[in-house]
Amino acid sequence: MPYFPYTGYTGGGLTYVRPPAPLATQAPIAIEDVIREATAMDRWLPAPSRVRDLTGRLREFIGQAAPALEKAASRRDADDPARRDALAAAKEARYRLGIGPGNGYASAITFARSLGRAAEALLQCRQQLERPVPVAGTSGFAVIVVTDSETCDVCVEFGRARHDAELRYDWSAMKRADALLGAHRRDVHRTAR
Repeated sequence: MPYFPYTGYTGGGLTYVRPPAPLATQAPIAIEDVIREATAMDRWLPAPSRVRDLTGRLREFIGQAAPALEKAASRRDADDPARRDALAAAKEARYRLGIGPGNGYASAITFARSLGRAAEALLQCRQQLERPVPVAGTSGFAVIVVTDSETCDVCVEFGRARHDAELRYDWSAMKRADALLGAHRRDVHRTAR
């Protein structure tokens, strides 16, 4: 039994530890790799300094990604499932961030793994929100696609009008919205469609 349970320190002599490279010379690690490493801690036990580094990166990512995800989700309709999922993921990530680690190595690993899972959910929701939203609901000719990055309020309004007409099964209003949006994009945005 080691002198200090759960630490792996048996009370032996000092061992050589290579000093870490200066931050300027370290290659930046992609957040996906950090998440993968943090969520895999149930299969391997990293050094406490590595756990601290991973936790710091995950804290920083969640601190920046959660508000950005909430802002992107707020542009969606209130009944959109992608919006609900994104807001729930951001709320959960902030909650896990606020809990903080407990005392000891096992608690630090559990905290890092939970932050990794929260960051992974934020990434998945961000990818889901970045996909274009087909307003028409069908595929084929004359489908209007208005993305979240659409900056023109007129295009967004025509897309909403088309969506509302489709929900009412008003085919003439759908055709009119298609024609108006196509003309607007062709005349104002100089697009082919």
